Amino acid sequence: MTYRGIFIDDEDDIYADLLSSGPDLKIVFVPVTEVSGLAQTISQSGPDVVAIDYRLDEVVGAVPAGQLYKGSALAQHIRDIAVEFPDRDCALVLISAEAKVRALFDPDKTAHDLFDKVYLKEDVRASRDRVIFELSGLCQAYIDAKRSARPYNLSTLMCAKEADLPNIDFQELRRGTEGAAAPHILVRLFLRTLIDRSGPLIDHHEVAARLGLDSISALCIQRLLHESEAQYSGFLSAPWPRWWSHRIDAFAATLFGRRATGLTATERAMRLSELTGEQLQAARSPWNRSSDELIAFACASCRRGTELKHSLAAYDGALPKYVSRRRVCWDCVQTDAYEIAGLSIDDADNVLAASVRRMERK
Repeated sequence: MTYRGIFIDDEDDIYADLLSSGPDLKIVFVPVTEVSGLAQTISQSGPDVVAIDYRLDEVVGAVPAGQLYKGSALAQHIRDIAVEFPDRDCALVLISAEAKVRALFDPDKTAHDLFDKVYLKEDVRASRDRVIFELSGLCQAYIDAKRSARPYNLSTLMCAKEADLPNIDFQELRRGTEGAAAPHILVRLFLRTLIDRSGPLIDHHEVAARLGLDSISALCIQRLLHESEAQYSGFLSAPWPRWWSHRIDAFAATLFGRRATGLTATERAMRLSELTGEQLQAARSPWNRSSDELIAFACASCRRGTELKHSLAAYDGALPKYVSRRRVCWDCVQTDAYEIAGLSIDDADNVLAASVRRMERK
């Protein structure tokens, strides 16, 4: 299947070609014109994805100087049309040359809800295949959402089995899914609270941490994990592979005979090495480089496995009940790497954070 897309910019059309991929994804360049008319034209043309440059106001072309606008203004018009005509909805991504735009469109800010994803132009150049893969996955998700019966059913979308239901039976999640008036609202809910966050679903780094392995070694046990049927196969699983959190925990408890995170990373890695015949490497604490720590989760900043005693709570605002609170390893706190990742330390841990910054490393 060929997905069709549009790239909007005030002058630079090269990214339309960079985002295209043979027969799978075809992006065409469309120049900037008056905002409401352009939004109507885009909606009526029925693209699968629209990529919009953030700075649409730098070159005065067909738009009068007094009516210039940024990418978010065009996105708002497109989303307004989609609420009225859900079958015209499509994936919407922001493209920018400015790293600070990611901070401007933080998930906690309303404007970010306009876009499914934000990509830097350098990302498109450096990681073209990954970006195209994710865009294609988004396109298919919108097609699937438009084909699905309304109101949306959470368990059906997630391909959940009977044993999975207690782990997704949250009123906020269920009502948010059922009440989604357009595909982009459904996609936003899944991306923000299920795909981009740990909760009922977890990513590869979280799986590695729970099993006490470094991320590379965790790739060596994919066959074992697939046999455990822990992989998530529902909505948005293609572009962003995820695992059922409770299934991974059950698999680990069976394997280790107890709660996995009650064993050191070394003990877990040794058991998995014996089982697979592979020489697997245990996760090492980012703080002291020891594998004899109770590694339990992935740092929200660097994504390395870390332990509770050498991590701090990140500020998370209002969280749904089914989302796990983020934590940052001491290493990222001392180096301020968490700030680059767009995170901040929770006020309750600020005193400890100041102490960590002054600590001498062993």
